[in-house]
Formats: sequence, structure tokens, C-alpha cells
Amino acid sequence: MKTEAWTVRAHGQAVPERETVNLEEPGDNEALVRIVATGICGTDLHAMGGHFPTPAGVILGHEGGGVVEAVGKNGASLTLMLR
Repeated sequence: MKTEAWTVRAHGQAVPERETVNLEEPGDNEALVRIVATGICGTDLHAMGGHFPTPAGVILGHEGGGVVEAVGKNGASLTLMLR
């Protein structure tokens, strides 16, 4: 499936770029979450600047909130972790 993401393709890039990326269906122990809010923190900014060993092509915004849209085969155990 396709989704939108803010990516950094090169260290030192001043502003992340919005682009369409491919997203696999959730694996057995994963959940698909439709993100409705996220933030870019100081750690993300350091990654953008190349201050951490982060590969180019990273998708920023690891602190988010959203709605669980789908779960993998072992989804029942994931539900407890998400509450």
C-alpha cells in the first residue's frame, strides 16, 4: 500500500520532504496505525543534521498518536500493549 511520509534524503537537509512511500501490510506481530498526530523532536533534528549514524532516506516523527486500522495474525496480544 502507499502512504505519505516526511523524509530526509541527505544529511544536513534543512526541511524534510513529503513523499509517497510503500508500506507493507502488518506482519504477524505488528499493527497498522493511521497516524493522526506526530512530532519531530530534538533527536530527529540531530539525525537530519547527520550528528547521529542515521542512514539517508529516514522517515522522521517517531512520537505519534493514531487509530489502529489492522493487526497481524497475533493481533490479540498487540491490543493489550496499545492500551
